[in-house]
Amino acid sequence: MKIKYSTNWMGPVSMNWYEQRGLVETKMITLEEDSTFSGLKAGDQYESKEIITHYSCGRIDVRGTDDPHGEEIGVPPMQSEDWARFGNWLETFETDDVWTLDQLVELYERVNPKIKWDLAQPKKEPVAWMTTDDDYDVVIDALQKYRDTLWKMTERNMNSEYIHMNIMDDIRLRQIEELDEAIKERKSRKNHE
Repeated sequence: MKIKYSTNWMGPVSMNWYEQRGLVETKMITLEEDSTFSGLKAGDQYESKEIITHYSCGRIDVRGTDDPHGEEIGVPPMQSEDWARFGNWLETFETDDVWTLDQLVELYERVNPKIKWDLAQPKKEPVAWMTTDDDYDVVIDALQKYRDTLWKMTERNMNSEYIHMNIMDDIRLRQIEELDEAIKERKSRKNHE
């Protein structure tokens, strides 16, 4: 039986992921007509965040193995146009045994454009609030450590060949966004004291 492959998109879905990499542009939009949804009127302006370069990640579903449920290969983030092209190519590709992601990518890139992977590390704010012992805030420190732990777990799944993004990663990404907001609010309060 031939082994068949297909991509299964799973993210990234968090605007925070894009913002951490500097892939978001903020624009002011002027409404051309009244909005019943937002309550804004024609001529009002609002801020809109737009993703500059879209990325996709997820897994490759492997069918035709002895496992009745198939196998999965984790795929880290790559530019979305590469994801689409790679996925279309995989739909036409079969092997006699299961190949690794590296093997699939190597063959794919022989006749297709090189995949543009996410190689950037998220941009981190300098830890200005911890410059002296007087500036140290135990709450911010605890929130930041928890946030960093959640991010490492999610990033490990995004970059793993064997583990793929899942519902827990979505939950962690939402928690990271909430923690970022809490840290920002705490810093703002601390600066106004």
